Amino acid sequence: MDQWAEELTGAVLEHGASGFVLFPPGHDAHDDVSLGRWGGEIAPAVREAVAKARG
Repeated sequence: MDQWAEELTGAVLEHGASGFVLFPPGHDAHDDVSLGRWGGEIAPAVREAVAKARG
């Protein structure tokens, strides 16, 4: 999770990204575990890191 949050935070701060799309591997349907991690851990970590960096 830390690597995702770090890379996505960099995309926001360094390149001005304002949104992300989660594509499941192999074009399968999203699973509850991946969506849960994305929405419950990764996205909040990115928001927090961006807010902290922007002061």
